[in-house]
Amino acid sequence: MAVFKCKICGGTLEVLENESVFECQYCGSIQTLPKLTNDRINNLYDRANHFRRNNEFDKALALYEKILLEDTTDAEVYWSIVLCKYGIEYVEDPQTKKRVPTIHRAQYTSVLADTDYKLALQYADEKQKRIYEQEASYIDEVQKGILEISLKEEPFDVFICYKESDENGNRTPDSALASELYYELTEMGFKVFFSRITLEDKLGIAYEPYIFAALNSSKVMVVIGTKPEYLNAVWVKNEWSRYLSLIKNGEKKLLIPAYKGMDPYDLPEEFSHLQAQDMNRLGFMFDLLHVIKKVVNTQKQEVIETKPVEQIEEVKVEPKKVETTEYELPVNVDALLERAFMFLEDQEWSDAEEYCDRVLDYQPKNAMAYVGKLLADLGVEKLDWLKDYKEKFDDNRNYQRAIQFADPTLRRKLEGSLQTIIDRKKESKYSKIYKKAVEKMDDADSSDELGEALKMFREIRGYKNTDVYIKQLEEEIEDMKYSSMYEKANRYQSYNNSEELKKAIDLFEELKNYKDSKKKLEECKARYEKVKEEEEKRKKEQEIEEKLRKKRNERLLKIGLMVAIVIIPIIIYCSSVMIPNRKYTKAIECLNSNNYDMAIHIFEELEDYKDASNQLLEAKYQKSIFMMENKEYDEAIDLFTEVANYKDSEIKLKNAKYEKALILVEEESHFTAINLFVELGDYKDAKEKVNSIRYEKALIFIKEGKYAEGYSLLQQAGMQEYVEQHIYGRAKIALDNKDYVKAYDLLKLANGYEDSEDLLVQIEPEYYANQLLEKMKKSGLSIAENYLSSIPKNNRNDECLYKLANEFYKNEKHKAYIIYEYLGDYKDSKKYAHNCSYHYEFSKKGIGAKIKFGTYEQDNNSKTKESLEWKICDIDDNRYLLVSSYCI
Repeated sequence: MAVFKCKICGGTLEVLENESVFECQYCGSIQTLPKLTNDRINNLYDRANHFRRNNEFDKALALYEKILLEDTTDAEVYWSIVLCKYGIEYVEDPQTKKRVPTIHRAQYTSVLADTDYKLALQYADEKQKRIYEQEASYIDEVQKGILEISLKEEPFDVFICYKESDENGNRTPDSALASELYYELTEMGFKVFFSRITLEDKLGIAYEPYIFAALNSSKVMVVIGTKPEYLNAVWVKNEWSRYLSLIKNGEKKLLIPAYKGMDPYDLPEEFSHLQAQDMNRLGFMFDLLHVIKKVVNTQKQEVIETKPVEQIEEVKVEPKKVETTEYELPVNVDALLERAFMFLEDQEWSDAEEYCDRVLDYQPKNAMAYVGKLLADLGVEKLDWLKDYKEKFDDNRNYQRAIQFADPTLRRKLEGSLQTIIDRKKESKYSKIYKKAVEKMDDADSSDELGEALKMFREIRGYKNTDVYIKQLEEEIEDMKYSSMYEKANRYQSYNNSEELKKAIDLFEELKNYKDSKKKLEECKARYEKVKEEEEKRKKEQEIEEKLRKKRNERLLKIGLMVAIVIIPIIIYCSSVMIPNRKYTKAIECLNSNNYDMAIHIFEELEDYKDASNQLLEAKYQKSIFMMENKEYDEAIDLFTEVANYKDSEIKLKNAKYEKALILVEEESHFTAINLFVELGDYKDAKEKVNSIRYEKALIFIKEGKYAEGYSLLQQAGMQEYVEQHIYGRAKIALDNKDYVKAYDLLKLANGYEDSEDLLVQIEPEYYANQLLEKMKKSGLSIAENYLSSIPKNNRNDECLYKLANEFYKNEKHKAYIIYEYLGDYKDSKKYAHNCSYHYEFSKKGIGAKIKFGTYEQDNNSKTKESLEWKICDIDDNRYLLVSSYCI
């Protein structure tokens, strides 16, 4: 029975082994249980659940990911990850008194479409699956309600993140600083989310819909902190960590940490790549407001530029002041910068650095000047060569400054160079571990050595085909372990005493369903009871006999003393001559009559009498041959090992192992058989057998659809060409079925087989188009846009993309717009892009949005209208817009 804490209320539960669903006696919640395989996993689950119950979802998520490394088939760990991703807290319903899920991290993606939720269902048993589906359905309904409310909220410009109250319920200094910033920003005309004021009329209502709407619409978040513990408070961290996730996923947003009265090194580690602002610094407020104004107005300007001409009249923008920006450099600064890069090409590092410093005297935020100083520090002549530098340089202050002030293009280039170096070093490290692990695996002669190889592969999980090797080694180690246990249990079963039979019972119980263990377990238990009864009966008889013997001895003692002088010499003679000789004779008779066990027993007692030691070797040798003839290979192997140097035992030992391996092949214990044949080395055709078994097992895997495992075995068997041929064949089938994504992936694995490279080139356009289609269906518009822009132009087929856009044009014009806009002048893409632009803009605007324009083309006739009213008629992952009425 395992001890486990309730994941909802934290109460201590005692659950039976292999139980997957349990009702908590404290809170009454029926909940799913993880695989409680050992104390270490139990402790990890308890810690992770503790953090999740306290709404520290990021900490909990890190621990669940750690558990996932131990077991990728535990349904509960995937479900727990889902709970963290959506910020689920179980709160008591005041009416029903039941614990129900509440969302603190809403997302546009439905929980029913979440990958981890699907994996939880995949590995769950029927009881778990029912509970997961019920809870997910409830969470999905709550999530829809949150989205419905959030879509009605007007977008915000700035989100102020801070801690409102301290542990005593008093207002924090952070709150006062946030309030000051709020009034400054509102004076400038910005719409600001400041919970103290924004949520003051929402008392008694769940805050999540309004926080969710503000996080997704705000262009800038300012995180205010005066103490590290305030910045890392649960709900403060919940807000800024979600905002960082949006930025990481491609959203154009800016997070600004602002601190006061604390060491900047105490800021959360997640802020290490951001430029933090010291609120004690003179001019802090002016600089902060300037940055916020610049970011917000820039994004508004970008929105205006993407709108049709008819819509621009509706948007009011303040007149832009004409001023020299940090990008409009005087001529002398350009010349200085050019000279600096010429010095770099000539490897005159100090001169290059001096000229970059002179540029910074004019323009302290010139990113290229910091790039020049970085190149001089590293001794690199050109920016394009930075990616070939040996070591990482992200701790270089000039690099950090360059990133801080760089435009998006330069930032991507710098970060790309750094990532190339990181990837190269990682590849080098992983390659060495991978090579060593493969060698260790190939040379392994025992489960311990296989375990060492497995440990190495787990260090680099996900690299090349390590996942295949991990699974294969786990099966081999488990097979070897069970095979050894099975052989030992059979050996104990052959004995006729209760102690050995009890050992056999314990082993068969541990083996469970391995081979015929269940049947043999029942046989052992039946024999055990019978033998135990006989032993107890003998023990009682011996006790009675012992009492009678003592009485006889007492009577005889007196007589014995009288005749001792005569008997002692006789006894000495008998014990030293007559008895050993009689035993020796009996042992020889037993050996000649094939009673090997008795002969071995007597020769072991005689020890150095005559040639008893040599006869003992002969008895074991003959018994080994007898066992071989009766196909008892396990015991024969043990005995031949004991007399390895006697006669031809070494050769017979190899033969026993060879025959045993053949039996294992028949029993389909392929990996154990392979290990035995590998041990035999050049004996007979052992090497050929190894590759033959690998080939047969590979065909079984391939027939079952386990291609990766099958290909791995074929490669080990030296049949790489067969692998490539089979992959190529599967790719051709995928091509016939027009499954271009699958065909593309398979052809890349075919390693240049026949015309696979030519086929890759031919289907690349279809591949990218199909990938784009999947992105459009499953992801947000911004992700699809980013993917579309990443398609190499030389791999692009405009006709494929044009057809895809036409399909979306029928029902999802906002998606069609993205492709038409990307195609530009191809055919009539511009015309269709214009027709779809309204749908694209309003897919972001929300319910009830209006816009005025001069003319609207419909059915090739131009009609003058003052305005159109657009509404969202259906909301899920996509937004469909219809013209609901004309307002003349």
